[in-house]
Amino acid sequence: MFCLKNVKDRVLDMAHKKGRCAYNIVQQFTDDTKAMGTIEVVLIVAVLVALALLFKDFITGFAGDIFAEIKNNTSGIFK
Repeated sequence: MFCLKNVKDRVLDMAHKKGRCAYNIVQQFTDDTKAMGTIEVVLIVAVLVALALLFKDFITGFAGDIFAEIKNNTSGIFK
């Protein structure tokens, strides 16, 4: 069965055999996860924007119907 942790361990072992400098470079590269949060947020925003553009007519019609209903129901209160 394929496991990413096993691949990382094998690469680190090979880099360790080649020299300490290569080992440090591979270790830093595999442990750097700072950008993962940013990428996830960007992908979520992109999906939300795509859905909003895809259903733009439905969303505006639905919101318009809701506000029209609110306006009709509140007109009797403020008379």
